[in-house]
Amino acid sequence: MVAQPHSGDHALAVVGVREDRDYLTLSLCEAVSAAWLQNPLYYYDTERMGYRQCGCEGIAPPTTEHTLRTGFGYWVCTYEDYLTLVLP
Repeated sequence: MVAQPHSGDHALAVVGVREDRDYLTLSLCEAVSAAWLQNPLYYYDTERMGYRQCGCEGIAPPTTEHTLRTGFGYWVCTYEDYLTLVLP
């Protein structure tokens, strides 16, 4: 589970993912394409009373949300070990 620790929201396209063995950093959406992470991420929305998806634009499955929002925690499925989320 990850959360946006800063004030303000961040588009997934500007969030980075670093592989800590080789110190290679990709954007979150590039990391999805490289099979480091699953697209989409999931979060629980208390106003809508249910789980929602947040994913990269143009990468299946299509989602309507593409931003990590302040105040929400996101479940992320990783396929690689030693990954670090890098927020701007």
